[in-house]
Amino acid sequence: MNCSDVEKWLSAYMDGELIPARKDAVASHLGSCEACRSRLAEWKAVWQALDALPAAAPSPAFRSRLAARIRESERPPVSERFERFLIPVSAAAVALLGFWIGYIAGGRQASSAGIPDSVSPIASTAYLDSFNSVPTASLGDIYLSLNDAIGSEETP
Repeated sequence: MNCSDVEKWLSAYMDGELIPARKDAVASHLGSCEACRSRLAEWKAVWQALDALPAAAPSPAFRSRLAARIRESERPPVSERFERFLIPVSAAAVALLGFWIGYIAGGRQASSAGIPDSVSPIASTAYLDSFNSVPTASLGDIYLSLNDAIGSEETP
């Protein structure tokens, strides 16, 4: 470790924040380098002088300005408050519009006049001509056998 490396880590070394390997390397360098030991002594003198100074108390005006800024930062901006109101209202409007369209457009019941009563749309395989030649034990074969079973149960 050289002097420029020690210079970078000197503050952390004084505060005891270095990992053990780096702390040992800095201590080893300080043991052999008079310039770095002198720099460490200067740092310690500055910190001791700063610690000796009385703590400055903030003025009451500073405290009130700080409290006002904190309250202001906690309050959401107008656009965010408007969004919080707009999203539920628009969702309710869309749902109401959907119900209204469903009521108007789907109010009439679908007519089942074209389908004979004896034919169940689920059990009828007449529309599945493409499954006529399906491999044995395939999904199509299973489906057709299930439909045939349902169809045979319905016929008296």
